[in-house]
Amino acid sequence: MATLTKQGGGRNPVTNRLLRHFNFLSFTEMSDSSISRIFTTILGAFFKKSFGESIQSSCEHVVAATVDCYNAIRAALLPTPSKSHYTFNLRDLSKVVQGCMRCDPRSTSDVKQVLSLWLHECSRVFEDRLTTNEDHEWFRSQQTTLLAQHFQGLAYDEVVTTERLIYGDFMIPGADPKVYTHITDMGRLVK
Repeated sequence: MATLTKQGGGRNPVTNRLLRHFNFLSFTEMSDSSISRIFTTILGAFFKKSFGESIQSSCEHVVAATVDCYNAIRAALLPTPSKSHYTFNLRDLSKVVQGCMRCDPRSTSDVKQVLSLWLHECSRVFEDRLTTNEDHEWFRSQQTTLLAQHFQGLAYDEVVTTERLIYGDFMIPGADPKVYTHITDMGRLVK
């Protein structure tokens, strides 16, 4: 059993002499509408369970913006020998949606809080892999564009009101259940 991917990004072509020993099984990529439908159903069920109408209505926009971010980063930031880890797949898209599902209904009552969490999760999943300042700047401009495009012209500064956007569930030691919240006290975080 073996797996192959496309040539490029430091990967060498495989010879026909080796390939003759294998049976081929390949899958076509899912369409954006299929991906959106799957993740909108998952996130929508989570939001419907515990959140208000305004947050429930933002579900489709969050998923659409996530799919657009995923497609943009796959098209613009291709793997190279110096950036061989720039490979993005549906697992990354799933991690963003799962991260958005960690928000606490007791402390999340506004769409801007959900968008702040979404921006954090996109940064955690996608931007944390980026290595150059140009790539980080490109990603930030992409987030700003997606906010304006999918969320009625919201600006990045309207959603992110702190210097650094960090979420975590470790600020209250021994809490059960752990609460995934926006961390604003950097001194306490470092401590």
